[in-house]
Amino acid sequence: HMIKEIAQKIAEHSRTCGCVEFMGIYSHCGHSYNQQAKEDSAKVAKDDVKAMVELKQKLIEDKISCPSVGVGSTPSCSIWTEYANVDEIHPGNYIFYDRQMHTMGACSQNEIAVSVLSAIIGKYPDDSNISHPRPHLLCDAGGLALSKDVCPLSSHGGYGILKQNNGLVVTSISQEHGIIEFKGSDPPSANWDAFKLGDLVQIIPNHSCLT
Repeated sequence: HMIKEIAQKIAEHSRTCGCVEFMGIYSHCGHSYNQQAKEDSAKVAKDDVKAMVELKQKLIEDKISCPSVGVGSTPSCSIWTEYANVDEIHPGNYIFYDRQMHTMGACSQNEIAVSVLSAIIGKYPDDSNISHPRPHLLCDAGGLALSKDVCPLSSHGGYGILKQNNGLVVTSISQEHGIIEFKGSDPPSANWDAFKLGDLVQIIPNHSCLT
């Protein structure tokens, strides 16, 4: 309610100040990223559309022209399809998606259109590596390639997963390198044997906007 009042005051000021042309209203429902079920994301989208359409109507009643109404986020626009009286939707990550969107249920893994191609540059199938005494692979994709955004809803955490095997997770990153560990149910040895130095792997990033 307070935000609507502020928006009305801004619109009114733009009409009277003589130096600003009021072009419309825009909302990005960022809290849709905190939802863990499609039903919750759908409610966020529905409420967002309702609030913005009502705000436009209030502006019109106050004799303030509102040429455009824009709403949306990637999670909400992936689930909600009813946008009557809305002029624009703004799902910024809709074209690519990523691990976070998949975890939220906004897309299937097959719909993720971005991955980072990385080379396996180290292979440590046992605990003999002093700096990281757990079985792992070392790849040449780190924070600069994947970003350091996490995936809060994933039970395995990390900074990305291998497209070839979702049980393999990039659990730790430095600037240029990533450590890949097995978080699945199969024995780790069955996975290490499938890789050799120089192999290229596709990593699905947590957040494609920063990748």
